[in-house]
Amino acid sequence: CAAHAANTVAVPAPLEPWKQWVLDAHKELACPPHYASLGERYCRWPGKLELQATERGASFAQDWQLYNESWITLPGDADSWPQDVRVDDKSVAVIERQGVAVIHLAAGEHSVQGLIRWSNLPTRLALPADTGLLEFMLQGKLVQQPSIDEQGGLLFGENSSTAMEAVADSLSVQVFRALQDDIPLQMETVVRFRVAGRDRELLLGQLLLDGFVPLALDTPLPARIEPDGRLRVQLRAGEWE
Repeated sequence: CAAHAANTVAVPAPLEPWKQWVLDAHKELACPPHYASLGERYCRWPGKLELQATERGASFAQDWQLYNESWITLPGDADSWPQDVRVDDKSVAVIERQGVAVIHLAAGEHSVQGLIRWSNLPTRLALPADTGLLEFMLQGKLVQQPSIDEQGGLLFGENSSTAMEAVADSLSVQVFRALQDDIPLQMETVVRFRVAGRDRELLLGQLLLDGFVPLALDTPLPARIEPDGRLRVQLRAGEWE
């Protein structure tokens, strides 16, 4: 794991007594590199968000893998506030930060569940910005392709009439590379996805060529580059780059 890797980094003998002190002061070093910005780390990985909605409310469940303690955003907003939230079957406090509902989790793997109550089915429900995989049940029926707006909100009105439509799984992947003859040599890689059907997480082939290291990763979906250079991404229906 990343935490183990951070603790096993080789350091010169005179600095060995300081290693644990540095790691304690910079816990983000236990996280995989984020790549979206040099020097940042990606300290959490979301699991599938399971959401079941009816006329009276909704329930949600999601697993999280955290490499460091972190704040996690929950589904909902001021009009549809998450309640009765439990982490690993223990009640936790929900806090408002910058207009969204969040909870604080320690490093490790956690299971989060909660409820949202309303008197009438809303037209929209805010989802966390880092939502990737979504399994949405509306009135007991699985919605094959949930409608999500540009702000990341789940649209109930558009989903209500398409809950039973099944769409066959399909995936088209195109890879383009542009070599920048500079010092050092740089390679820009563009991966285009055309996705239909269910949401899924895929571990694709080697994104990085031999001898290259990642500098940046720009993606609208949860994605990360594994230590062996392969690309892991959470895909949902649509066209993505």
